[in-house]
Amino acid sequence: MLSLSPCGCAAACRCAAREYVLALEDAQVCLKMDRQWPKGYARLGAALFGLCRFSEAVRSYEEGLKLDPSSAAEYANWPYMSQP
Repeated sequence: MLSLSPCGCAAACRCAAREYVLALEDAQVCLKMDRQWPKGYARLGAALFGLCRFSEAVRSYEEGLKLDPSSAAEYANWPYMSQP
């Protein structure tokens, strides 16, 4: 199985650098590779949040939480979850 970690890490790093468009692209690649990867939805949500696409971000977080309810703390504690 191909590791999703590189694109997930890239999305997270780009969010931290406030490069939200690139982060969005990375997250979409992750989810294209595996729609069942909860972290992919977290990465997508963070990128959408950074782009002020709040309702889409919430939907992405909700989708990830459906797949892994135990990851709720990860969604709540992202250091770059502030408006640009």
